[in-house]
Amino acid sequence: MASLAELRGVLEPAAARLAVERASGAQLDEVRAHLDSLRPTPDRQAGIRMGSTFHLDLAALGGNRFITDAIADALTRLERTRWIEVRTPEARDAAWEEHSAIIDAVRAGDADRAAELLAAHVAGTNDRLLAWIAQERRRLRGAGMAIVGSTER
Repeated sequence: MASLAELRGVLEPAAARLAVERASGAQLDEVRAHLDSLRPTPDRQAGIRMGSTFHLDLAALGGNRFITDAIADALTRLERTRWIEVRTPEARDAAWEEHSAIIDAVRAGDADRAAELLAAHVAGTNDRLLAWIAQERRRLRGAGMAIVGSTER
C-alpha cells in the first residue's frame, strides 16, 4: 500500500498538471458533472466507484495513456483496501469534497494548487488506511487476514 501511495503521489499530481495544460472546458465540465452525479454515495461500493471514476477521469484529461494506465493499475491493486477509506458516510462526503476542490483547481488553471491538493489527498488516504489497519491489526488477524509489512509511515 505504501509503495502504491508513493507511485500515486508522483503520478496523480503530474496528471493534474497535464490536465490544467491540456483539458478543454467541455472536458472539465464533463468531469465536474460526472463527479456531481456521484455525490450521493449511499454505500461503500458507491464510494469506491466515485473515487476510482474521479481519479481515472482526471488522469485521462492529461492525455497521457501511460499515466492513466499506471493510475488505473494502482487503483486496481488497492481495490481490496479502498473500502476502508469509504466505510462511513462522513468519509465518503470528505472524499467527495476533496475531489471537488481538486477539479475546481484544475478548472481555475491552478496547476500548483491542483497538484498540491491531489498529493495531500493521496497521502491522507494512505495515512488513514494505515492507521485503521494498525488499530484493527488484532481483529484482522483473528479474521484470518495477514498483515505484511509495517503500518508506520
